[in-house]
Amino acid sequence: MKMRFLGSVAMSATAVVVLAACSGGGATSGEGPTASGGTLTFATWQWQEPGRGDLLWDGVTQYEKVNPDAKLKKQEVTRGDFEKTMSTQIGAGSGPDLLIIPAPFFPTLSASGALEPLDDVLTE
Repeated sequence: MKMRFLGSVAMSATAVVVLAACSGGGATSGEGPTASGGTLTFATWQWQEPGRGDLLWDGVTQYEKVNPDAKLKKQEVTRGDFEKTMSTQIGAGSGPDLLIIPAPFFPTLSASGALEPLDDVLTE
C-alpha cells in the first residue's frame, strides 16, 4: 500500500514537470511560455487531505530542484467547491496555471476553450 501511494506521489510530480514545461504562459515571471522560471500556481483539493496532502506537495515541489528558477504555489480549494471556484476564476481570466481536473469537470473546461492543447508538445 505504501509503495502504491509513493507511486502516486511520483506520478503527480512527473505530471507537474510535464505540465509546467507546457504551460501556456500562466507563469507570473512575465517572460512568456518559454521562460524557465516564474511562479506556477497549482490548484487541487488534495492538498487538504490529511496524511496525504503534505506528501503530494513534497513530491510535486521536487520540480523546483530540477528547475530552481521555477517556484510552485499551492492553491487549496475544498472538493465540494472546486469546480465552481475554478469555473469562476477561469471565466474571469485568472485561475491557476495547473489544476487537477475531476473527470466530470473535464467536458465543461474543454467546451469552454479553457484548456491548453498539448498536441504539439507530447508524443504518443
